[in-house]
Amino acid sequence: MGREPTPDRGTDWRALQRWLLGRSTFTDLLTDTSLPPDTESAVAFDVIRRGWEELARLLQIANTTEAADAA
Repeated sequence: MGREPTPDRGTDWRALQRWLLGRSTFTDLLTDTSLPPDTESAVAFDVIRRGWEELARLLQIANTTEAADAA
């Protein structure tokens, strides 16, 4: 059984959805992410991209579960 989202949780959830559904460039991701100065950009981008894809899959699962619970 799910918990009712608090206003802050709902705001965070919607922000995460907007971020995952939006389009960011390589430069956007690297400038918005605090990385050590000696980090290889291509490696960092790959890690960020894989994390983004994983969060998007979790978002899809959560939306599917929410829709099933509402039915």
